[in-house]
Amino acid sequence: GSLGSSVALLSGNYNLGGEGQVYLGGLITALILSKLDIFFAPLLAIILVIIASALLSFIPIILKLYRGASELLTSFLLSAALIPLIDWAIAIPLRNKGQNLLATSPILA
Repeated sequence: GSLGSSVALLSGNYNLGGEGQVYLGGLITALILSKLDIFFAPLLAIILVIIASALLSFIPIILKLYRGASELLTSFLLSAALIPLIDWAIAIPLRNKGQNLLATSPILA
């Protein structure tokens, strides 16, 4: 979260979508590490989280450049829409069916 915020501020932009980026990163990490039993799964998760967070932050930038939309508003609204979607994904399709918890499958150690 703080690295993304510092990069945005140093470039003269603002990002209120950090919470959505953290949620997305957590979901990607949980999916990769719970499904793949390979030694480089943590590295793959880190790379995919960086890519996904960068793509998520490009949406407000593109809207600012081509439509003149406020990056504060668009990054916040994108994050506010993404968080319930991720919560739904964990609660319904990605839920560990063997337990009564709202959680994904356990991460392999």
